[in-house]
Amino acid sequence: MSKQVQKIWAELSKNKRKGTNLGLTKRNVKLSIVDDLERLYNEVESAQMDQSYFTYEIIDEQEEKLSDIMIIIDEMIINSQMMYAKDGADEMAELLAKVEESAKGLGLDPQDVFDQYDDAKELVDAVNSTHDDLVDNWRSSRLQNITAFADRIKR
Repeated sequence: MSKQVQKIWAELSKNKRKGTNLGLTKRNVKLSIVDDLERLYNEVESAQMDQSYFTYEIIDEQEEKLSDIMIIIDEMIINSQMMYAKDGADEMAELLAKVEESAKGLGLDPQDVFDQYDDAKELVDAVNSTHDDLVDNWRSSRLQNITAFADRIKR
């Protein structure tokens, strides 16, 4: 209890028999105000500590993490071969179709003309499937909001 409250209680105790200038209602109001101030002081002090932590530590820490994430996302979109996979697979599918057509014209199995024919078909399918998943995951991700290259990931 604060010294001021102790002083008020001591004064009230001394003057119990004599009567005091402070009526019961006034005493309750004054003590209630002190209680409210003590409670509010603790709440505001705690809130200020959170505010200070967020202002001087969290923002800078998260800004650094976000910067790292932005660099990774931009690097993958711009400098990796990830964006080439779909175009390459589409081109490969066209060439595989030509191989298949030519092989049939010669009465051969496409695998006899291009020994990796089956593997190439599977690769085209895998790229197309992964690309569809990429577009779906990208559209539902908040990561697209942190790069200027978000529009490059599309069907």
